Amino acid sequence: MEPFKRFFSWANLLICLFFFIFFLYLLAIRQFSGPFIFFAGFLSIYCLGSSLIFKKIHSEPEKTAQIVHKEKAGQDLNGLKNKEEFLSCLEDKLNKTDCQDKNPGIALINITYPKKSLQKEIKPKIRDKISQEIVSFLRNRTRTCELIARLEDENFALLIPECSKQEVLRAISKLHNELIETEFDIKGQKTKITANIGLAFYPEDGQTAEQLMLNAEKYLEETTEGENQVRSSSDNIPGFNIQGNTSFHSSNYFLDKIAKKSTKLFLLFQEKDIEIIKQEIDENKRFVIEKADGWKGFEFFYILKGEVLHIEQNRVLLPGYFIKTGSSKKRVHFKTLTPVTFLYITNLPVFIKQTNEIKKMAEMISRAEQKDLTTESHGYRLQEMAVRIVEAMEELEDDKLFALIYAAYLHDIGKLKVPTNILRKEGSLTPEEWEIIKKHPTWGSEIIKEKLQNSNTEDIAEIVHQHHENYDGTGYPRGLKGDQIRIEAQILSLLDTFDSMTSERPYQKAKTKEEAIEEIKKGSGTRFNPKIVKHFLKIVKKNDEKF
Repeated sequence: MEPFKRFFSWANLLICLFFFIFFLYLLAIRQFSGPFIFFAGFLSIYCLGSSLIFKKIHSEPEKTAQIVHKEKAGQDLNGLKNKEEFLSCLEDKLNKTDCQDKNPGIALINITYPKKSLQKEIKPKIRDKISQEIVSFLRNRTRTCELIARLEDENFALLIPECSKQEVLRAISKLHNELIETEFDIKGQKTKITANIGLAFYPEDGQTAEQLMLNAEKYLEETTEGENQVRSSSDNIPGFNIQGNTSFHSSNYFLDKIAKKSTKLFLLFQEKDIEIIKQEIDENKRFVIEKADGWKGFEFFYILKGEVLHIEQNRVLLPGYFIKTGSSKKRVHFKTLTPVTFLYITNLPVFIKQTNEIKKMAEMISRAEQKDLTTESHGYRLQEMAVRIVEAMEELEDDKLFALIYAAYLHDIGKLKVPTNILRKEGSLTPEEWEIIKKHPTWGSEIIKEKLQNSNTEDIAEIVHQHHENYDGTGYPRGLKGDQIRIEAQILSLLDTFDSMTSERPYQKAKTKEEAIEEIKKGSGTRFNPKIVKHFLKIVKKNDEKF
């Protein structure tokens, strides 16, 4: 192409014009024969026309490139990332994420206009102008956004840095309400837009940037165009419509959720000083309502479903009953007789405190179980068995049972500090490796004191510290004996041994239930408190399903 460009320069064009005029002059004075003059004139005209046409053709790519550049500049919108750049930034973020309680996520926002006819009439320049206003709005209205990308004309992506899920949902909900209430200048008239949002959170919605993007896109596709909806994983936000200042929510809507095996909490509403929580508790579970030191808040529990036993008063509470915290007693104990659902209202930020605490413990337990694969659900089984033993003994205070239940769940948390190769070793441990294993009760106690903010923290930590002590003083880590060992730790020691013997381990085959019972009998008076062994055997003989 370049040689032709040089050939058809303006100088060559002038030469062609000169020959054309020269041949016209020859034609006028009739110095050549007719056919030759005709051929010469045709050649000159052809050269002239070709030069002009080629010049025009050659200039078209330059004009096209300028147009494309302008369109790209308009799409960039002051340096916004595109989808590929956004995914790259997100992947970098995920690679650096090591926070236990707060993780990054993404929000995809789709903007639509009130009337489809209006949307079709909007020209690209006007569309870009509106997009610039929306981007400016997003940058000014949210602090939870680390990066904004424009994926298509009306589709934007927000990179959310390390925040708790509850914090993100609150911020996005507020942003969404303000966005759809703002009037934008569209074709000279102030018009409100509609917006749908799809949210995806790491790691529950994906371990990679592509997985998070795909899930966010899936949630966004589940929204209805023009309906102003927000959607996230697990149907926790099935969508809500906003009309003025009134919100309409479906029955399974909630802002955030935290769950253990036996308990679930759903944050339904949170604004200023008010929290409304729905709590679900399984059958035959114990729970405590207590007032922390310096507590000045208001708590109101309304039973929506199920039956609850007030242990101190031996009174059954049915749906329609309510419980209000008073000032006379700091702690009240309850037991669920059936699956129970509460509506819980408070004027202090209870949910986020409970959420953070439960998440911390659940995360640490999960990490410990991943290191020591044989301990999966081990803590939950011990909790169930501990309640049965204590109920049979009828001599342990409810506060001690509460601490024991926590300790049973957390007793192996010190294994987080034990090397994985030792925990999963199939052969016998060396003396050096065994000394490391013997430190896990001490490490577990230290972790609980550091991480658990609970009125029973000291008791729980001490039970965990003692749960490998033997009744005759031959245990570890301190060699405590008899009554030096807390009764809760003695119970936990027996149950931990029984469950370990009946579970498959790298270093031993699982024993049958009968074989394990014989081992417990042999250990009565040496490893185990005879009184606890006696109650244990009574329960086992009843074929209790929890043993």
